[in-house]
Amino acid sequence: MKSLKMNARNTYSNQKGVMIILVLLEVVAFAALTGTVFGAVLVLPIHVGSAYAFIKLSKGSPAEPGDLVVSLRGNQYFNHVIQLFLRGLYTFLWALLFIVPGIVKSYSYFLAPYILADNPDEKNPIEQSMRMMNGHKAELFFLQLSFIGWYLLGALTLGILTLLFVQPYYRQTMANYYEYIKSNQ
Repeated sequence: MKSLKMNARNTYSNQKGVMIILVLLEVVAFAALTGTVFGAVLVLPIHVGSAYAFIKLSKGSPAEPGDLVVSLRGNQYFNHVIQLFLRGLYTFLWALLFIVPGIVKSYSYFLAPYILADNPDEKNPIEQSMRMMNGHKAELFFLQLSFIGWYLLGALTLGILTLLFVQPYYRQTMANYYEYIKSNQ
C-alpha cells in the first residue's frame, strides 16, 4: 500500500496543476448542483469522470478537466446515473439495518465508479465491485485511514491544504488502488 501512495505523490509532483483543477471543478460542481434531483442526476456522472481522469493519470496518460464529463459524451450517461444511484440506495438500505452493515457494503461497492470509468458500458458494476473487493475491504479501510492525519492538517488550514494537496493525493491513491485490485484479479 505504501507504493500506491508513493506513486500518487509522484503523479502529484508531475501533474499537480491538472489534479488540483480536477478536484476544484468537482467540488464546485457538487456544491452548485447538489440539493436537487436534477442536480443529483448531473453530479453522479461527474464522480465517474473524476475516477476516469485519475485512472488515466495512474496509467501515465495525461488527464484534462473535460474528463469530468466523460459520461456525458457517450450513450452510457443514464447507465452511470442509474448504477451510482443504486449504489447509494443499497448502501443506505444496508445502513438502516445498523451502521456497520452500511459501512461494510460501502466498501464492497467502492470500486463501482472506477469500474464504470474503465468500462463505460458495464451493466453491473456493483456486483463486479463486490467480487473485486472480496477479501480487500479491511485493506481499503486501513489505506483510507492512513489519510486521517492529512485531513486533520487540512482542517487546520481551513480546507486549503485539503483542496490543493490532500484530495488530489487521496483521489490518485484510490485510482492506483483500483488498478492494483484490477491487476490482482
